[in-house]
Amino acid sequence: MISLLLLAGLVPGLTPSLQSSSTDWLLVRSQDDVVGPLEWEQIGGLYLQGLDWELVLPSQGGSRPETSRMVVGSPSDHALVADLASPFGITFEAGVMYFRGVAQPEGTGFVTYDSDPDGSGILFLTCGATDAGVLANFQTPLSIKFGQYLLTRKGEQVETGANARHFDLARPRVVRLDLDHDRLLASAPDNLDEQGLRLARGMVGYAHVFGALGATDLLPYAEQLLAQRDKIERARAMFAGRDHTERVLAAYEKCRAALQLESASAPVFYVMYGLPEASNAKNFGIDAVTQRRQILFNLTSLAVGAHYDAVIIHESVHSFQELAGTSLIERACDEGVATAISQLLAPDLPDADALLWTPGELEAADASRDALIRAFRRDADATDEKVLQKWMVLGISLPELPGTPSRAAYYVAWLAARAWLAEDPSRGAAELIRAKPAELLAALKSE
Repeated sequence: MISLLLLAGLVPGLTPSLQSSSTDWLLVRSQDDVVGPLEWEQIGGLYLQGLDWELVLPSQGGSRPETSRMVVGSPSDHALVADLASPFGITFEAGVMYFRGVAQPEGTGFVTYDSDPDGSGILFLTCGATDAGVLANFQTPLSIKFGQYLLTRKGEQVETGANARHFDLARPRVVRLDLDHDRLLASAPDNLDEQGLRLARGMVGYAHVFGALGATDLLPYAEQLLAQRDKIERARAMFAGRDHTERVLAAYEKCRAALQLESASAPVFYVMYGLPEASNAKNFGIDAVTQRRQILFNLTSLAVGAHYDAVIIHESVHSFQELAGTSLIERACDEGVATAISQLLAPDLPDADALLWTPGELEAADASRDALIRAFRRDADATDEKVLQKWMVLGISLPELPGTPSRAAYYVAWLAARAWLAEDPSRGAAELIRAKPAELLAALKSE
Protein backbone atom coordinates (compact mmCIF):
# COMPACT_ATOMS: atom_id res chain seq x y z
CA MET A 1 0.00 0.00 0.00
CA ILE A 2 1.32 3.42 -0.93
CA SER A 3 0.27 6.38 1.16
CA LEU A 4 -0.16 9.76 -0.51
CA LEU A 5 1.75 11.98 1.92
CA LEU A 6 1.01 15.45 0.59
CA LEU A 7 3.78 17.58 2.00
CA ALA A 8 2.14 20.76 0.72
CA GLY A 9 -0.54 20.35 3.36
CA LEU A 10 2.07 20.04 6.11
CA VAL A 11 4.38 22.92 5.30
CA PRO A 12 3.13 26.12 6.99
CA GLY A 13 2.58 28.89 4.46
CA LEU A 14 2.89 26.81 1.27
CA THR A 15 -0.16 26.87 -0.94
CA PRO A 16 -0.41 23.90 -3.34
CA SER A 17 -2.28 25.95 -5.96
CA LEU A 18 0.64 28.37 -6.39
CA GLN A 19 2.76 27.56 -9.41
CA SER A 20 6.33 28.61 -10.12
CA SER A 21 9.04 27.85 -12.60
CA SER A 22 11.51 27.91 -9.70
CA THR A 23 12.28 24.74 -7.78
CA ASP A 24 11.23 24.56 -4.14
CA TRP A 25 11.95 20.86 -3.53
CA LEU A 26 14.64 18.48 -4.67
CA LEU A 27 13.83 14.77 -4.86
CA VAL A 28 17.29 13.33 -4.22
CA ARG A 29 17.22 9.81 -5.61
CA SER A 30 19.42 6.82 -4.85
CA GLN A 31 21.64 5.14 -7.43
CA ASP A 32 18.97 2.48 -8.01
CA ASP A 33 16.55 3.11 -10.87
CA VAL A 34 13.48 2.10 -8.85
CA VAL A 35 12.29 1.69 -5.25
CA GLY A 36 10.48 -1.63 -5.34
CA PRO A 37 7.75 -1.15 -7.97
CA LEU A 38 8.03 2.65 -7.95
CA GLU A 39 9.95 4.75 -10.43
CA TRP A 40 11.35 8.08 -9.28
CA GLU A 41 8.91 10.19 -11.29
CA GLN A 42 6.07 8.28 -9.63
CA ILE A 43 7.50 8.98 -6.17
CA GLY A 44 7.78 12.68 -6.92
CA GLY A 45 4.28 12.80 -8.37
CA LEU A 46 2.81 11.13 -5.28
CA TYR A 47 4.77 12.65 -2.43
CA LEU A 48 5.48 16.11 -3.81
CA GLN A 49 2.13 16.61 -5.47
CA GLY A 50 1.33 20.29 -5.99
CA LEU A 51 4.90 21.44 -5.38
CA ASP A 52 7.63 22.48 -7.77
CA TRP A 53 10.31 19.82 -7.60
CA GLU A 54 13.28 18.49 -9.48
CA LEU A 55 14.80 15.01 -9.53
CA VAL A 56 18.54 15.07 -8.80
CA LEU A 57 21.36 12.65 -8.01
CA PRO A 58 23.01 12.45 -4.54
CA SER A 59 25.98 14.44 -5.81
CA GLN A 60 23.60 17.35 -6.51
CA GLY A 61 21.53 17.03 -3.36
CA GLY A 62 23.53 19.45 -1.22
CA SER A 63 24.35 22.07 -3.84
CA ARG A 64 21.32 24.34 -3.26
CA PRO A 65 20.73 24.72 0.48
CA GLU A 66 17.85 27.16 0.05
CA THR A 67 15.64 24.34 -1.29
CA SER A 68 13.87 21.64 0.68
CA ARG A 69 14.74 18.00 0.05
CA MET A 70 13.08 14.62 -0.11
CA VAL A 71 15.90 12.10 0.23
CA VAL A 72 15.30 8.40 -0.40
CA GLY A 73 17.71 5.49 -0.10
CA SER A 74 20.11 3.42 2.00
CA PRO A 75 23.77 4.14 2.80
CA SER A 76 24.92 1.58 0.24
CA ASP A 77 23.26 3.37 -2.67
CA HIS A 78 22.93 6.97 -1.49
CA ALA A 79 25.90 9.12 -0.47
CA LEU A 80 23.83 11.56 1.63
CA VAL A 81 21.78 9.18 3.76
CA ALA A 82 24.19 8.41 6.60
CA ASP A 83 25.09 12.06 7.18
CA LEU A 84 21.50 13.29 7.02
CA ALA A 85 20.20 10.52 9.29
CA SER A 86 22.83 10.98 11.98
CA PRO A 87 21.34 14.15 13.59
CA PHE A 88 18.08 12.23 14.08
CA GLY A 89 19.71 9.38 16.03
CA ILE A 90 20.14 6.97 13.11
CA THR A 91 23.45 5.21 12.44
CA PHE A 92 24.35 2.29 10.21
CA GLU A 93 26.88 -0.48 10.77
CA ALA A 94 27.45 -3.71 8.83
CA GLY A 95 24.03 -3.57 7.16
CA VAL A 96 22.16 -2.88 10.43
CA MET A 97 20.30 0.32 11.27
CA TYR A 98 20.60 1.64 14.82
CA PHE A 99 18.10 4.10 16.26
CA ARG A 100 19.32 5.93 19.37
CA GLY A 101 21.84 3.16 19.90
CA VAL A 102 19.39 0.25 19.55
CA ALA A 103 19.78 -2.20 16.64
CA GLN A 104 16.63 -2.49 14.50
CA PRO A 105 15.41 -5.71 12.87
CA GLU A 106 16.07 -6.34 9.19
CA GLY A 107 13.56 -4.55 6.99
CA THR A 108 12.99 -1.60 9.35
CA GLY A 109 12.55 1.78 7.70
CA PHE A 110 13.01 5.26 9.13
CA VAL A 111 11.06 8.37 8.08
CA THR A 112 11.40 11.90 9.38
CA TYR A 113 9.97 15.28 8.41
CA ASP A 114 11.93 18.13 10.00
CA SER A 115 14.28 21.05 9.50
CA ASP A 116 17.08 20.22 7.10
CA PRO A 117 20.41 19.76 8.95
CA ASP A 118 22.06 22.01 6.35
CA GLY A 119 20.40 24.94 8.11
CA SER A 120 17.90 25.90 5.43
CA GLY A 121 14.68 24.41 4.12
CA ILE A 122 12.91 21.23 5.15
CA LEU A 123 14.00 17.60 4.97
CA PHE A 124 11.72 14.64 4.28
CA LEU A 125 14.01 11.63 4.73
CA THR A 126 12.94 8.03 4.08
CA CYS A 127 15.70 5.48 4.51
CA GLY A 128 16.74 2.08 5.82
CA ALA A 129 19.87 0.00 6.23
CA THR A 130 18.90 -2.00 3.14
CA ASP A 131 16.49 -1.79 0.20
CA ALA A 132 13.98 -3.74 2.28
CA GLY A 133 13.93 -1.00 4.92
CA VAL A 134 13.48 1.73 2.34
CA LEU A 135 10.66 -0.21 0.69
CA ALA A 136 8.94 -0.68 4.07
CA ASN A 137 8.39 3.07 4.22
CA PHE A 138 6.54 3.01 0.90
CA GLN A 139 4.44 0.03 1.95
CA THR A 140 3.23 1.75 5.13
CA PRO A 141 0.43 4.34 5.43
CA LEU A 142 2.29 7.40 6.72
CA SER A 143 0.92 10.01 9.07
CA ILE A 144 3.63 12.36 10.26
CA LYS A 145 3.89 15.89 11.59
CA PHE A 146 6.77 18.30 11.39
CA GLY A 147 9.46 17.40 13.95
CA GLN A 148 8.46 13.73 14.17
CA TYR A 149 9.98 10.40 13.16
CA LEU A 150 8.50 7.01 12.24
CA LEU A 151 9.92 3.50 12.32
CA THR A 152 8.17 1.18 9.87
CA ARG A 153 8.22 -2.58 9.41
CA LYS A 154 6.06 -4.99 7.40
CA GLY A 155 3.58 -2.33 6.38
CA GLU A 156 3.07 -0.92 9.88
CA GLN A 157 4.27 1.99 11.96
CA VAL A 158 6.11 0.35 14.85
CA GLU A 159 7.20 3.51 16.62
CA THR A 160 6.65 7.25 16.33
CA GLY A 161 7.67 10.26 18.37
CA ALA A 162 9.37 13.63 18.43
CA ASN A 163 12.90 13.98 17.14
CA ALA A 164 15.45 14.56 19.86
CA ARG A 165 17.22 17.86 19.47
CA HIS A 166 20.60 18.74 20.86
CA PHE A 167 21.64 22.37 20.74
CA ASP A 168 24.63 24.12 22.25
CA LEU A 169 22.52 26.68 24.07
CA ALA A 170 25.49 28.29 25.79
CA ARG A 171 26.46 30.01 22.55
CA PRO A 172 24.28 32.56 20.76
CA ARG A 173 23.44 32.03 17.12
CA VAL A 174 23.17 34.53 14.26
CA VAL A 175 20.90 33.54 11.36
CA ARG A 176 21.62 35.56 8.22
CA LEU A 177 18.25 35.87 6.55
CA ASP A 178 19.66 38.86 4.66
CA LEU A 179 22.01 36.50 2.81
CA ASP A 180 19.13 34.09 2.16
CA HIS A 181 17.22 37.02 0.63
CA ASP A 182 20.08 37.71 -1.80
CA ARG A 183 20.54 34.04 -2.72
CA LEU A 184 16.85 33.51 -3.37
CA LEU A 185 16.61 36.48 -5.71
CA ALA A 186 19.81 35.46 -7.47
CA SER A 187 18.21 32.09 -8.26
CA ALA A 188 14.93 33.58 -9.52
CA PRO A 189 14.03 34.51 -13.11
CA ASP A 190 14.23 38.16 -14.16
CA ASN A 191 10.54 38.74 -13.56
CA LEU A 192 9.02 40.51 -10.54
CA ASP A 193 6.14 38.07 -10.12
CA GLU A 194 8.49 35.09 -10.25
CA GLN A 195 10.93 36.81 -7.90
CA GLY A 196 8.18 37.53 -5.37
CA LEU A 197 7.06 33.91 -5.40
CA ARG A 198 10.64 32.62 -5.16
CA LEU A 199 11.32 34.92 -2.22
CA ALA A 200 8.07 33.99 -0.44
CA ARG A 201 8.64 30.28 -0.75
CA GLY A 202 12.18 30.59 0.51
CA MET A 203 10.90 32.50 3.55
CA VAL A 204 8.52 29.72 4.60
CA GLY A 205 10.88 28.11 7.10
CA TYR A 206 11.21 31.44 8.91
CA ALA A 207 7.60 32.55 8.60
CA HIS A 208 7.46 33.14 12.37
CA VAL A 209 10.32 35.65 12.10
CA PHE A 210 8.74 37.59 9.25
CA GLY A 211 5.43 37.31 11.10
CA ALA A 212 7.03 39.23 13.97
CA LEU A 213 7.41 42.10 11.47
CA GLY A 214 3.77 41.87 10.41
CA ALA A 215 3.95 39.39 7.53
CA THR A 216 0.62 37.54 7.75
CA ASP A 217 0.90 36.30 4.16
CA LEU A 218 4.38 35.76 2.77
CA LEU A 219 3.64 36.25 -0.92
CA PRO A 220 2.20 39.79 -0.58
CA TYR A 221 4.94 40.58 1.93
CA ALA A 222 7.65 39.46 -0.49
CA GLU A 223 6.05 41.55 -3.24
CA GLN A 224 6.07 44.58 -0.93
CA LEU A 225 9.77 44.01 -0.24
CA LEU A 226 10.45 43.99 -3.97
CA ALA A 227 8.41 47.16 -4.42
CA GLN A 228 10.71 48.88 -1.90
CA ARG A 229 13.94 47.28 -3.04
CA ASP A 230 15.52 50.73 -3.35
CA LYS A 231 15.38 50.96 0.47
CA ILE A 232 16.95 47.51 0.74
CA GLU A 233 19.67 48.53 -1.69
CA ARG A 234 20.37 51.62 0.42
CA ALA A 235 20.76 49.42 3.51
CA ARG A 236 22.94 46.97 1.62
CA ALA A 237 25.20 49.81 0.50
CA MET A 238 25.42 51.29 4.01
CA PHE A 239 26.37 47.96 5.55
CA ALA A 240 28.64 46.77 2.72
CA GLY A 241 31.67 44.96 4.10
CA ARG A 242 30.20 44.68 7.59
CA ASP A 243 30.31 41.21 9.09
CA HIS A 244 26.97 41.13 10.92
CA THR A 245 27.69 37.80 12.55
CA GLU A 246 30.94 39.06 14.04
CA ARG A 247 29.41 42.40 15.12
CA VAL A 248 26.36 40.88 16.78
CA LEU A 249 28.30 38.20 18.63
CA ALA A 250 30.84 40.79 19.82
CA ALA A 251 28.04 43.01 21.15
CA TYR A 252 26.47 40.08 22.97
CA GLU A 253 29.80 39.10 24.54
CA LYS A 254 30.46 42.71 25.63
CA CYS A 255 27.06 42.75 27.35
CA ARG A 256 27.61 39.39 29.01
CA ALA A 257 30.94 40.51 30.45
CA ALA A 258 29.72 43.93 31.59
CA LEU A 259 26.51 42.65 33.16
CA GLN A 260 28.30 39.79 34.91
CA LEU A 261 25.44 37.47 34.00
CA GLU A 262 25.18 34.07 32.36
CA SER A 263 22.12 32.97 30.49
CA ALA A 264 20.99 29.35 30.59
CA SER A 265 20.00 29.69 26.96
CA ALA A 266 21.76 32.20 24.71
CA PRO A 267 19.56 33.96 22.15
CA VAL A 268 19.22 33.51 18.41
CA PHE A 269 19.63 36.71 16.40
CA TYR A 270 18.01 37.06 12.97
CA VAL A 271 19.58 39.60 10.61
CA MET A 272 17.10 40.35 7.85
CA TYR A 273 15.53 42.75 5.38
CA GLY A 274 12.03 43.75 6.39
CA LEU A 275 9.76 46.54 5.25
CA PRO A 276 11.34 49.92 6.08
CA GLU A 277 8.33 51.09 8.08
CA ALA A 278 8.45 48.00 10.33
CA SER A 279 10.26 47.80 13.66
CA ASN A 280 14.02 48.19 13.41
CA ALA A 281 14.60 45.48 16.02
CA LYS A 282 12.46 43.21 18.12
CA ASN A 283 12.73 40.73 20.95
CA PHE A 284 9.85 38.46 20.01
CA GLY A 285 9.57 35.56 22.40
CA ILE A 286 10.92 32.05 22.79
CA ASP A 287 11.78 29.67 19.96
CA ALA A 288 9.48 26.67 20.34
CA VAL A 289 12.20 24.26 19.18
CA THR A 290 15.35 25.47 20.96
CA GLN A 291 13.82 27.51 23.81
CA ARG A 292 16.18 30.35 22.87
CA ARG A 293 15.04 33.95 23.08
CA GLN A 294 14.52 35.31 19.57
CA ILE A 295 15.75 38.72 18.44
CA LEU A 296 15.54 40.24 14.98
CA PHE A 297 17.38 43.14 13.36
CA ASN A 298 15.67 44.78 10.38
CA LEU A 299 18.55 46.20 8.34
CA THR A 300 16.18 48.17 6.11
CA SER A 301 15.06 50.25 9.10
CA LEU A 302 18.49 50.39 10.75
CA ALA A 303 20.24 52.22 7.91
CA VAL A 304 20.05 55.49 9.89
CA GLY A 305 22.96 57.13 11.70
CA ALA A 306 24.39 54.88 14.39
CA HIS A 307 21.11 53.05 15.04
CA TYR A 308 22.65 49.71 14.12
CA ASP A 309 25.47 50.12 16.66
CA ALA A 310 22.94 51.03 19.34
CA VAL A 311 20.47 48.29 18.66
CA ILE A 312 22.83 45.31 18.64
CA ILE A 313 23.81 46.21 22.21
CA HIS A 314 20.29 47.22 23.27
CA GLU A 315 18.73 43.94 22.18
CA SER A 316 21.59 41.91 23.64
CA VAL A 317 20.88 43.54 27.01
CA HIS A 318 17.25 42.46 26.70
CA SER A 319 18.36 38.85 26.37
CA PHE A 320 19.71 39.02 29.94
CA GLN A 321 16.64 40.69 31.43
CA GLU A 322 13.66 38.83 32.79
CA LEU A 323 10.65 38.81 30.49
CA ALA A 324 8.93 42.19 30.67
CA GLY A 325 6.26 42.77 33.30
CA THR A 326 2.73 43.97 32.67
CA SER A 327 2.79 47.55 33.95
CA LEU A 328 4.02 50.61 32.11
CA ILE A 329 6.86 51.25 34.55
CA GLU A 330 8.11 47.65 34.29
CA ARG A 331 8.04 47.58 30.52
CA ALA A 332 9.45 51.08 30.11
CA CYS A 333 12.33 50.49 32.53
CA ASP A 334 13.41 47.41 30.59
CA GLU A 335 13.82 49.70 27.58
CA GLY A 336 15.34 52.63 29.46
CA VAL A 337 17.89 50.39 31.14
CA ALA A 338 18.89 48.78 27.84
CA THR A 339 19.24 52.23 26.27
CA ALA A 340 21.41 53.55 29.12
CA ILE A 341 23.60 50.45 29.11
CA SER A 342 24.14 50.75 25.36
CA GLN A 343 25.75 54.14 26.03
CA LEU A 344 27.81 52.80 28.93
CA LEU A 345 29.25 50.16 26.61
CA ALA A 346 29.51 52.49 23.60
CA PRO A 347 30.28 55.91 25.16
CA ASP A 348 30.46 57.69 21.78
CA LEU A 349 26.89 56.72 20.93
CA PRO A 350 24.82 59.92 20.57
CA ASP A 351 21.67 60.23 22.66
CA ALA A 352 19.32 60.31 19.66
CA ASP A 353 20.88 57.15 18.17
CA ALA A 354 20.77 55.38 21.54
CA LEU A 355 17.03 56.11 21.68
CA LEU A 356 16.69 55.12 18.00
CA TRP A 357 15.30 58.57 17.26
CA THR A 358 16.27 61.37 14.94
CA PRO A 359 17.87 64.46 16.50
CA GLY A 360 14.60 66.28 15.83
CA GLU A 361 12.61 63.72 17.80
CA LEU A 362 14.98 64.00 20.75
CA GLU A 363 14.71 67.80 20.62
CA ALA A 364 10.91 67.56 20.70
CA ALA A 365 11.01 65.21 23.70
CA ASP A 366 13.47 67.46 25.54
CA ALA A 367 11.12 70.42 25.00
CA SER A 368 8.36 68.51 26.84
CA ARG A 369 10.63 66.76 29.34
CA ASP A 370 8.87 67.73 32.58
CA ALA A 371 5.38 67.26 31.14
CA LEU A 372 6.37 63.77 29.93
CA ILE A 373 7.74 62.86 33.36
CA ARG A 374 4.56 64.01 35.10
CA ALA A 375 2.36 62.10 32.66
CA PHE A 376 4.52 59.01 33.05
CA ARG A 377 4.26 59.11 36.86
CA ARG A 378 0.50 59.33 36.48
CA ASP A 379 0.36 56.22 34.28
CA ALA A 380 3.30 54.29 35.77
CA ASP A 381 1.23 51.45 37.25
CA ALA A 382 -1.18 51.18 34.31
CA THR A 383 -1.60 47.80 32.63
CA ASP A 384 -4.39 48.75 30.22
CA GLU A 385 -3.28 48.04 26.67
CA LYS A 386 -4.54 51.36 25.32
CA VAL A 387 -2.45 53.25 27.87
CA LEU A 388 0.60 51.11 27.13
CA GLN A 389 0.27 51.65 23.40
CA LYS A 390 0.40 55.43 23.57
CA TRP A 391 3.65 55.19 25.54
CA MET A 392 5.36 52.17 23.99
CA VAL A 393 4.27 51.60 20.36
CA LEU A 394 6.03 53.01 17.31
CA GLY A 395 3.86 55.54 15.48
CA ILE A 396 1.50 56.26 18.40
CA SER A 397 2.08 59.45 20.37
CA LEU A 398 0.58 60.86 23.55
CA PRO A 399 -2.59 62.73 22.53
CA GLU A 400 -2.26 65.16 25.46
CA LEU A 401 1.24 66.16 24.34
CA PRO A 402 1.05 66.66 20.58
CA GLY A 403 4.39 66.89 18.85
CA THR A 404 6.19 64.51 21.18
CA PRO A 405 7.65 61.43 19.47
CA SER A 406 6.21 57.94 19.83
CA ARG A 407 7.64 55.47 22.35
CA ALA A 408 8.15 58.35 24.80
CA ALA A 409 8.27 55.84 27.68
CA TYR A 410 11.71 54.78 26.48
CA TYR A 411 12.87 58.36 26.87
CA VAL A 412 11.47 58.86 30.38
CA ALA A 413 12.87 55.54 31.61
CA TRP A 414 16.24 56.35 30.01
CA LEU A 415 16.28 59.64 31.93
CA ALA A 416 15.46 57.71 35.10
CA ALA A 417 18.24 55.19 34.51
CA ARG A 418 20.78 57.95 33.95
CA ALA A 419 19.62 59.79 37.07
CA TRP A 420 19.99 56.59 39.11
CA LEU A 421 23.53 56.06 37.79
CA ALA A 422 24.43 59.68 38.60
CA GLU A 423 23.45 59.22 42.25
CA ASP A 424 26.43 56.94 42.83
CA PRO A 425 29.49 57.04 40.55
CA SER A 426 30.38 53.46 41.52
CA ARG A 427 27.29 52.15 39.78
CA GLY A 428 27.66 50.63 36.34
CA ALA A 429 25.91 48.32 33.90
CA ALA A 430 25.92 45.32 36.26
CA GLU A 431 24.20 47.32 39.00
CA LEU A 432 21.78 49.06 36.65
CA ILE A 433 20.34 45.88 35.16
CA ARG A 434 19.52 44.68 38.70
CA ALA A 435 17.87 47.94 39.82
CA LYS A 436 14.13 47.92 40.53
CA PRO A 437 11.85 50.12 38.39
CA ALA A 438 10.60 52.02 41.45
CA GLU A 439 14.19 52.86 42.42
CA LEU A 440 14.90 54.25 38.98
CA LEU A 441 11.79 56.39 38.86
CA ALA A 442 12.47 57.71 42.38
CA ALA A 443 15.84 59.02 41.18
CA LEU A 444 14.23 61.08 38.41
CA LYS A 445 13.54 64.69 39.28
CA SER A 446 11.31 67.13 37.44
CA GLU A 447 10.43 70.76 37.95
